[in-house]
Amino acid sequence: MVFEKSASSWDSVKWGGWGQGSTVVMRVKISLETDIVSAHVVSCNVFYVTDSGNRVFEDEHRLMFLHGRPYQKLLDEASRRFKLHESPCLQRTH
Repeated sequence: MVFEKSASSWDSVKWGGWGQGSTVVMRVKISLETDIVSAHVVSCNVFYVTDSGNRVFEDEHRLMFLHGRPYQKLLDEASRRFKLHESPCLQRTH
């Protein structure tokens, strides 16, 4: 699952969306993994993307050391959607 939203004004300035119509979006990629003991782990990676949608200039950068709190609601929803039978579902933010 992939979600996108426009970056805040501050994030746009911080990550280079300030020049000549350049735009910055926040992209969250949520995935489902199965670990060794058959538990399902819902995880997400967050990226800032400059020039989103531009096939030539789009540039995606993964954010490291991001606290997962802003994305917890998305993780909860993904966990609810991905639940399979009665398997436990864990959550992890990268």
